[in-house]
Amino acid sequence: AASMLSSHLGSVLPQGKYSTGFILIPYIAAAAVINVVRSTYVDLALHLSKRVAWIAGALFLALGVGVVANIALLPWLGIKGSAIALCVCYLVALATSTIGARKYHPLPMPSGRDVAGILCGLVLMAAVFSSLPSDAGLAYLIGGVVAGGLAYAVGFGFVLLSWRKFWWHGGGR
Repeated sequence: AASMLSSHLGSVLPQGKYSTGFILIPYIAAAAVINVVRSTYVDLALHLSKRVAWIAGALFLALGVGVVANIALLPWLGIKGSAIALCVCYLVALATSTIGARKYHPLPMPSGRDVAGILCGLVLMAAVFSSLPSDAGLAYLIGGVVAGGLAYAVGFGFVLLSWRKFWWHGGGR
């Protein structure tokens, strides 16, 4: 949602010294999602397996990759390069933790129903957000965010409630 609304936020908030920072919102939002998946899902398997040293190793490796990525990308892309380096850093931490977690503890994957619900909700939310004019006021933007959240809930709920009726062809199994 933050990625889709970054240009809208830039037009609503006061223009000034930090207004160019809105181009970083998609990268920071992606990094936050990657980090939350790693820290709450993958690292939980490592905690349950009592392999906390693996988590520390993954984070130190990611730190080293992040420093190298910043050194390489910052002069070439500026502050945007640093945001990309953050995403790379979190991806390395996620990949390394996933390797350890799969080695020591099974990681259950989300069901097809859950994935379909999330995708349906995201498509509906993106449709609402894409219909917002880029130069709307703050009240219009807040209304759009609320409408996007409701669209997500409706899409996700529709898939979850109708999964058995429309998509599950296995009968009563």
